[in-house]
Amino acid sequence: MKTRISHKLLSYLLLNAATLSLLAAQTGGTDRIDVTSGHPQFERAVFNLTNQARREQGLPALQWSESLAQAARYHAGHMAKHRYFDHDTLLSDGRRISTAQRIAHFDKNYSGENIAWGQRTPQDAIKSWINSPGHRANMLKRDSTRLGVGYVRGYWVQVFGR
Repeated sequence: MKTRISHKLLSYLLLNAATLSLLAAQTGGTDRIDVTSGHPQFERAVFNLTNQARREQGLPALQWSESLAQAARYHAGHMAKHRYFDHDTLLSDGRRISTAQRIAHFDKNYSGENIAWGQRTPQDAIKSWINSPGHRANMLKRDSTRLGVGYVRGYWVQVFGR
């Protein structure tokens, strides 16, 4: 009996394998980032404030996504550990892993990402995103239905999904 794998599924599997290889290759596979929440109250506050902003614009609330939260926590933790600020994941050998490749490792239905650095409270992070047209557009995107949030040592990440 032959099993057929769709071209889309095969591409997704190959992309994930390549992403995992790049992530592991960064420091010989020892560059582990904890994706459990160290600040659930901050993450939930950002989630609730995002939904409040959406309601004010007549948009439906987003649902919490733990897989997107893990993607957000990974990126916040990686930026904090390696002291950079960028949507892409920067490897120590100079290579970059794109936002889409990184998030696909955790969840394949990504629709946007917001990052912030240095804000002290969830309210400050939301205010900075609301005051930025591109970040605001991500928060108010109609086709987004899910959200995960990560916070690590001053780095804030929202990952939106469908």
